Amino acid sequence: MMLRLIKKITFLMVASAIVFVVFAMMGGGDAFRWIGEETGGVIQEGSDWLSEAADDLKEKTDALKETIGEWVQRAKEYIAMIAEKVREKIDN
Repeated sequence: MMLRLIKKITFLMVASAIVFVVFAMMGGGDAFRWIGEETGGVIQEGSDWLSEAADDLKEKTDALKETIGEWVQRAKEYIAMIAEKVREKIDN
């Protein structure tokens, strides 16, 4: 009985964390701010904290996407350069 309760609580915590990360990566803290504005009180304080954390995660995600995009572009340029050198060797 107790093990089932622990499993359910653990599942809810993991599911909540996944939902938070998905919302944070997609839209930042706007969804959490909206919840805080609608409810007020203690929930608003918690939603403010969540929205700040979501904004930080969104900024880091955007920066990571930009960095990966730059790396991919460099890799494409490098591969094109190598392919051109190989073609020159084949032609000679």
